[in-house]
Amino acid sequence: MVGGLQPAQLNMSCIAGIGHIAIGFASARLHGDETPRVRAWLTAGACAGLAMLPDIDVLIPALYHPHGPLLDHRGLTHTPLFALCIGALVFGVGLRHLRSRRRSAQLGILAALLVASHCMLDAMAQDGRGMLFLWPLSMHRYHFPFRPLPDIPTGLQIFSQLGLRQLLIETALFLPLIADSLSWQALWRPGQINARANARPLRPRPEPSS
Repeated sequence: MVGGLQPAQLNMSCIAGIGHIAIGFASARLHGDETPRVRAWLTAGACAGLAMLPDIDVLIPALYHPHGPLLDHRGLTHTPLFALCIGALVFGVGLRHLRSRRRSAQLGILAALLVASHCMLDAMAQDGRGMLFLWPLSMHRYHFPFRPLPDIPTGLQIFSQLGLRQLLIETALFLPLIADSLSWQALWRPGQINARANARPLRPRPEPSS
């Protein structure tokens, strides 16, 4: 049993990706419309990377054959504890480079929430295993009762009929969030914003002495 519910058939080769990227891009808008274009794209990419970070565990089988429920997909990296550790790491890096405890704390909290959002969405996926929400206190896995998100096949299987259908379904579900994310003015109107941010006050020229 998984969280009191019968789990769906296990499919280790599937991940859900569009929703994670959409949430990452949407969170980047917190930096405001005055963000320069290059920084806006870098921020959006970093936020999307944090939202996708737990799926780094799909690379583990390519390195060696894992043993145990924590080392394969949706294991250790899909736990709230992992999200807290990433948030603490971002806080520490920010504190070292930004010299601002408040700003570093904001970035750490945002990073932890983005990583944790991955677990929340995966718990709404139709396939695969549940999440280890209570690890290390418990090894029970949990799914949410409402599970509308399809799992997209990885690799070349994404171009199969099933993969393209699942991709279209997830894109349609997150289309409002995607549209809102791409409407961020900092991504598309850098000229006026950058010109306003980089403008230098004009200094009057001294009049030539007669």
